[in-house]
Amino acid sequence: MQKDLSTSVARATKWSVAAEMFAKISPLVVNMVLARLLAPEAFGIVASIAIITSFADIFTDAGFQKYIIQHEYESEAHLTLSLNVAFTSNLIVSSIIYLCIALFSTPLAKLVGCPGQQRGIMVASLAVLCTAFSGILLAKCKRELDFKSVFYIRVLSALVPLTVTVSLAFWLRSYWAMVIGTLCQQIFIAGAALHLSRWKPRFVIDLQEFRRMISFSVMNLCETLSVWFTGQASIFIVANLLDAYYLGLYKTATATINSYMAIITASVTPVLFSALSRCQNDEKQFQDTFFKFQSMLALLVIPMGVGIFLYRDLALSILLGEAWAEATMLLGLWALTSSITIIYSHVACEVYRSKGLPQVSFVLQAVYLVFFIPSIYYAATVGFTALTYVSCGIRLLPVFLDIIVLHVKFKIHAGAVLKNTAWSIVSAAVMCGFAIAFQAVAKHFIWQICSMFLCALIYGAMILANKSYRAVGKELPLVRRLMKQLHMER
Repeated sequence: MQKDLSTSVARATKWSVAAEMFAKISPLVVNMVLARLLAPEAFGIVASIAIITSFADIFTDAGFQKYIIQHEYESEAHLTLSLNVAFTSNLIVSSIIYLCIALFSTPLAKLVGCPGQQRGIMVASLAVLCTAFSGILLAKCKRELDFKSVFYIRVLSALVPLTVTVSLAFWLRSYWAMVIGTLCQQIFIAGAALHLSRWKPRFVIDLQEFRRMISFSVMNLCETLSVWFTGQASIFIVANLLDAYYLGLYKTATATINSYMAIITASVTPVLFSALSRCQNDEKQFQDTFFKFQSMLALLVIPMGVGIFLYRDLALSILLGEAWAEATMLLGLWALTSSITIIYSHVACEVYRSKGLPQVSFVLQAVYLVFFIPSIYYAATVGFTALTYVSCGIRLLPVFLDIIVLHVKFKIHAGAVLKNTAWSIVSAAVMCGFAIAFQAVAKHFIWQICSMFLCALIYGAMILANKSYRAVGKELPLVRRLMKQLHMER
């Protein structure tokens, strides 16, 4: 059983990595082009609209995707019934939500800080209807660790922004390019998922099954809402206290880093959740899987975060352009803190969900929001610089909370969690020292690029210099295969 699961996880990780690397690199390329074609104000308007559409998506799904992935079914017929009931519920709810958005688009536009943009909200919200089709179909693929199908959908859909959005940006030179491009992408995902899936959705109403699903999913829904509120609260505050220009700077800088980090995290965390869900009743295998993935993430994201922080001027120049210079420090600090939150908080959240305890994440998010909202509000009243430092610094609070909860509630000891990532952090610290020395030599663009590659080599040498890490690479085929996929082996 354990060997079969390890093989399935390794295969799923391979396809997930390939899909997500392409799907996340593509938006970065698109963003680099759009940042040079559109003003920060356009990005600010889209960020405001996204508050509404992302909120609607939460209720469209109602937590059913996580239920389907995590739940252990007694038969294939029961699984099919759940899939159809989830699809029917999503379709009904998404239709009602879109109707409400359309009716109240004008006051909603004022609420999120983009008055007069109600048409943009109505068009962008059409994507909510698409997720009713694609969400459950993709959840079934992830449950079965069928990330090969997800690969094709993700890769092909990533080509839509490259063609539609960029072309429209050249022509329209407005935020409409991003709105229409995103909608086209969601339509494509829904169609592709429907075409590739062996299971075809049917309209089925079963109140007993619905009650069973919603009783489980209600806490997933609450947990997702708390995560959404944490992510969007700062956007809402900035949209109402600062202008569209600074909202564009804030949202674009943070979203760019999130997309960059998601090249790794978006390919690994879905597999982590699926793998942990399958072995949730085997504590030894559960902890082994957790530590494998955490170690793997630390090896990859720590140098990414430290590197962007140290070379933030170069990173901003490449990713966004000089017109976004005010966001340089935000770009660097967000990358640095992201690398820390990913290896401790993000993996902890997958533990809570895979154990069927999303309420743990919900409570922790609620505690975090008590400190987060007043901190961000005060910082935004002071100015963009204060917002930069406060919004990045406050992100470290959940790290301490999650380490404590893993230790106390799930018996994943804090010392083991920290030890599991220690050498990656030490190696990154050594790399940091060399980077500072290299930057003191010269600031020329070519030298910056060369020194960045030297730093990567130094980090790789540090990792390979540790015998225990070499032994881990031999003992953990999952890690070795993933590192090979990312061309990180050797």
